[in-house]
Amino acid sequence: MKRSTMFLCLILSVALVGSALATPTFYRSGTKEITSETAQAGKAARDTVVLIGPWGSGAQINGQFQDPTGLIAWNDWTHYDVTKPTVTHWHLSTMYADNLPGGAGNTAAWCGDPDLPLCGEEDLIGGYGPDYNDMIEFFGTVGDKNLGASVNFSAYANIDSETGYDYTYLKYQGSAGWVLLAAFDNYQPNLAIDQTFSLEPQDYQGPDSDQVHLAVYFVSDGATDDEDCRWQGSGGVQIDDITVTINQGGADIVSFTDFESGWGDWAIGTPDGVGDFSKLRNYLTDIDPCNTNNSSQVTFIDDGVIVPGVGPSICQDWCYGPGGYIVNTTGGAAGPDEHLHIAVESPVITWPEGAYEGARLRFDVYRHEDLSVDSPGMFYLFAVRSTDSTDPADLEAEDWVDRSGVYYGGPDYFRELFTVSDLMVPGTTYAQVQLSVWELGYIWGWDGNDGYPAPYLDNVRFITYPKSGPSMSTDELDLANDNFPAIGELDLENLGLNSVRFDMARNIAPSEDLRNDPGDSLIVQVTAGRAGAELVGPPVMNWVMDPNPIFDAFRTSEFGTATSGSVDGVLVEGTTDWSFDLPDENFLFPGDVIQYNFVATDAIDGMDEQSSILPGDQSGYGDFSGPLTYWSTFTMRALPTVYEDPLNPGVLTNPKTLFWNDFANRGGEAEWHGAMANLGLVMGEDYDTYYTNRPDAADGNGLGGRATRFHMSHYDNMLYSAGDLTVGTISNGDYNADAGNDVGLLRDWLLQGGKNLFMTGDNIVSDLYQSGSETTNFLSDWVGVVANATAVRTLINSQATPVVAVTTGNGVFPDGYQWVAYGGCDIINTFDAVTPLNITGVTRLAEFTTPVGSTGAYPYSACTMYEDGASGSCVISMPYDFMDVYSTPDAAKINAQLPMRVHVLEAVLARFGVEGDAEDVSGVPEAQAFAVKNYPNPFNPTTRIEYNMPKAGHLSLKVFNVRGELVKTLVDAHQEAGINHVMWDGSNDHGSKVSSGIYFYEARTGGQVKVQKMALVK
Repeated sequence: MKRSTMFLCLILSVALVGSALATPTFYRSGTKEITSETAQAGKAARDTVVLIGPWGSGAQINGQFQDPTGLIAWNDWTHYDVTKPTVTHWHLSTMYADNLPGGAGNTAAWCGDPDLPLCGEEDLIGGYGPDYNDMIEFFGTVGDKNLGASVNFSAYANIDSETGYDYTYLKYQGSAGWVLLAAFDNYQPNLAIDQTFSLEPQDYQGPDSDQVHLAVYFVSDGATDDEDCRWQGSGGVQIDDITVTINQGGADIVSFTDFESGWGDWAIGTPDGVGDFSKLRNYLTDIDPCNTNNSSQVTFIDDGVIVPGVGPSICQDWCYGPGGYIVNTTGGAAGPDEHLHIAVESPVITWPEGAYEGARLRFDVYRHEDLSVDSPGMFYLFAVRSTDSTDPADLEAEDWVDRSGVYYGGPDYFRELFTVSDLMVPGTTYAQVQLSVWELGYIWGWDGNDGYPAPYLDNVRFITYPKSGPSMSTDELDLANDNFPAIGELDLENLGLNSVRFDMARNIAPSEDLRNDPGDSLIVQVTAGRAGAELVGPPVMNWVMDPNPIFDAFRTSEFGTATSGSVDGVLVEGTTDWSFDLPDENFLFPGDVIQYNFVATDAIDGMDEQSSILPGDQSGYGDFSGPLTYWSTFTMRALPTVYEDPLNPGVLTNPKTLFWNDFANRGGEAEWHGAMANLGLVMGEDYDTYYTNRPDAADGNGLGGRATRFHMSHYDNMLYSAGDLTVGTISNGDYNADAGNDVGLLRDWLLQGGKNLFMTGDNIVSDLYQSGSETTNFLSDWVGVVANATAVRTLINSQATPVVAVTTGNGVFPDGYQWVAYGGCDIINTFDAVTPLNITGVTRLAEFTTPVGSTGAYPYSACTMYEDGASGSCVISMPYDFMDVYSTPDAAKINAQLPMRVHVLEAVLARFGVEGDAEDVSGVPEAQAFAVKNYPNPFNPTTRIEYNMPKAGHLSLKVFNVRGELVKTLVDAHQEAGINHVMWDGSNDHGSKVSSGIYFYEARTGGQVKVQKMALVK
């Protein structure tokens, strides 16, 4: 199971930024919602209205944060501190106060909302909602401000709030700020509170520095409360009969408040916000090796000036910001218990008249959040809001809506792109865009102060365009995940017992239950796409199956032995969510592969029906001839694949190698499957594939959350890919032998004996190192390495693409083998620095060479093998992903026809006892993957841009500058399948030569998009 996270179980489909935000999913930048509009991209590009954009684009609003001459300018954008409360939920009430001193009719100070509706028969009227931050405060004057004092606080309270997340705090203010005396949660009726503390003269507050300042706070997080009905109670807190006694060695000063005749010595206060640190700055430094931005950008850096009395916040490790300052991670003006949250909002946008229902938001962000052990978890977000009112002032009453996600990544400049059509109200007349930064890592356990100057925000572009049919969107977590037989094992004697459930990836079990409980149905958000339109019938999920005929006799579900069909969606009441399901018994069996899509139709007054499909690109639907013929996100595999052993008729067997794709569709699939195809290995015969939907979410759908040690016993070898994920890789957690976490499952599998694991990933070792004792022990006990806190790039002369040389006589790779560990533009990987343990069984198979190709200079391992003498199991690991294995210029000495990664995999598999036959098979299935690259890069004066078309179709290949402006269209025509190329000579569409700098080339075909950087140097 993926590492446990708080409240990733039931994520609301639409979050309310700045108000009732459900605790969000964290997304590594580049993982997006999946929408139905992919296929409409060409139309959108031809008939687009720019609403927010650069000067000269015709946009209503400038998104560059500069004036036409390039000088810093907000251009009517606004910004504010979201953490500064604007309302209070404290009031005097008799509700639920009868059990406190005073009995029936007693009045108490109550923090809650008396108007919240009932959640069920056993619920009480009223309660509390999300994102409360409310206080009542007391000021008491001492007799002698030159003497210290002992202060006692006593009271009775009803505490009724979510355990571990929503708290009643008792605090006092001292010379260093607010000090926490006590915190209360859970259900504690008529709780007697008694707290004593001491103050020195310098701790007194008030105009004359002679007052004791006390406060009672109630704070709730973004979910699980009376408003969303996941906590049903009587309100956050009722407190009564508060006695404050101030003793300075003489007569006590006593204050008693029972709230029967008013607030007494207490008053409703306004908590301080963390502070609005937003500021426009230019010529910012960064550590992106491929790009920079000297123009005006939005920053949130605490320089000690922008928020009076706060900061500055000084860097620890990331000191490239102005003055060495970083974004505040210490609560700013609100104190160390609070967390920064700042919003930047556009002016109101007037929506164009006509059929403009599609909308896309794009912005540039310099991101730097690696979620290392001492990082703050500084995320950035987006949101939009819209209205169909004729009065733009009505927009203020609308909720900000987003994808229930917060985003991170880097360090690099990144262009975010979100399709937000379904987030806009049909018939939009006015709209706004919001970008924000939020220190939210504490929810998932990242609460350190080793922060960064990032994020920087710039170049906002918001467009609208005509679209067809309803808007549909979903998240990979809400789609089907690969799975194994529900009985917990593979029973080859009783084949009918091997049903495989068709379940979503998301774990819907409450986090406090510490179990994995996949959702049964898939979820898609569907809204009518046009003003006045209504859905025509329910949306439909279509499916096609490549069945395993061995199990046909046992297919007794409603679909029998059908290989295609459809099911209607069911609307989740009160939402735009539609649920879809397929039978969980006697439908899917080991070896079955199922592909699916969703179709919805809307109409206006029963006429002009329009349909849309999700995913928008249907290339390869129904084609089961290769592993990448159809989008793997919408493909579900039942494992293991069972077939009759060709050498032993009548005996059932399965592939002995499992490829675990723990990087999903972010890249690397073609490299892995292509290398195996080049070795003559066939998926479903020689190897199986397990695909983790959205591994960056750490949501319990890794291999440990779906397979048991009994399932895994049927595999002898595993190939593992983590890409460049920084968290959520092979991970820690509570493990049991039947269904538990990833690392526990792997450990038990290796202990079975004779098992082999090839694990690769940019940050896999560092993630394991910081994920707890179980994963740390796995590193030492099974991987045989020690992690260095510093990335290897800085330790090997800052090489971004170091050459790797095998050690002589290592027993796995032939002497003389070399390859490149590619971490340069635009991948920008850094790779973990790992050192082999000096223990029996550990061998350093390869090392990083110096810039001039010398070996023996660095102690770090580029490939390590651990052979366990007791079990006979073997683990080979690389601190970079297999997809980052590139050929060196002299690779022709080995085999000019094949990438070096093929030979690397061949050698590893040979060590595992799997014999491949390395031969050129025309790049299949790499030829099935749309790919584009250019050479040379950097270049002067021309570069060759090569593209690989998986099938014949239309290709768009364009060059853009760093501002996103079109420079030249190189291809916009039908292309035949196969590899072809075009040359770019550094000219624009007018034939003029462009200046030196960074450019992007964007290639589009069949709904797939590839964007790469190149540098023109003169």
